Amino acid sequence: MTFSGRFAEDDLPIAARDRLARGRRQAAFMREVKQPLYQEMAAQGLTVTKLAERLGVTKGAVSRALNPDNNIEAFTLFAMADALGCEWQVSLRRRENTTEADGRGLGA
Repeated sequence: MTFSGRFAEDDLPIAARDRLARGRRQAAFMREVKQPLYQEMAAQGLTVTKLAERLGVTKGAVSRALNPDNNIEAFTLFAMADALGCEWQVSLRRRENTTEADGRGLGA
């Protein structure tokens, strides 16, 4: 078998498919977390450069933090919201398709 650079997810072992799905959920989560920052920046007519000035960091640091593909620390999220004159409201809810028996409740 030769490697073409492409693969079918169905051909992956179950554990690999689970890791891939988890990575996708994590990326979607980061995009969702960062979206309010973008919206508030737009509402205030604020550029990445201006937000960086408020935070006392470089434009590149803010760009990296806002990049949806990059992870971000809670402290950075707090500082960015604070610089925008905002505060976070956080909620957590149980997934509808999760049961205790599937093992996802702890550490998954």
